[in-house]
Amino acid sequence: MTSLHKRKTAFLVGAAGCGKTTLQKSIAQVFCARTGLARYFCGKALDPLGIMTKHGETANMSCFMWSDVEMKSCNNIPLDVESMKNVLAVDDEASSYPARYHVAVLPRYKPRIFSVNTSLNGEGEINYGHWFDMNGMDYVGMLARREQMAIRAAGDEAVSFVRRAIIFFPTRELIGLNRANIEAAMQEEITIELEREKLYFAGM
Repeated sequence: MTSLHKRKTAFLVGAAGCGKTTLQKSIAQVFCARTGLARYFCGKALDPLGIMTKHGETANMSCFMWSDVEMKSCNNIPLDVESMKNVLAVDDEASSYPARYHVAVLPRYKPRIFSVNTSLNGEGEINYGHWFDMNGMDYVGMLARREQMAIRAAGDEAVSFVRRAIIFFPTRELIGLNRANIEAAMQEEITIELEREKLYFAGM
């Protein structure tokens, strides 16, 4: 991760069991080390962030991770378009969405990473946009399927959505899930990324 995580929400899109959640947790440990915050949020629902906001806990999280989540809150009500944009808006002053018991507010520049599964279409081909289509994020689904022409044709609304997202396609082979290697690489990456972050903020 570079300073890109301060501007875009990341989606890890891949087959079930390819190591997305393990990768998420490894990345979260990096952010904990970088921020000096010992905790991070990792969940399967959006609603808990409302209560966490109410009690001031979101500020103590190094990052926010979701796995197999549905874009619903307030007891299973789908988020509207603006609320979904807010969830993805890492670089906004404070982005919020309605949640059960209390409005959820996500702090600015706190990394947000979703891990979502692919599916197979009728021809047995991998559909990288399935989760997005099922959760009202059709434009990001186009991005996942690399349908750039369709995004342009959809106009400004599509662009305003996809500019907030970046998509990675991890595989078990690509991740190389060896814990010793991950921990060694993390220490090196922390040093490099801290230097990059200093340069990023110096240029703002």
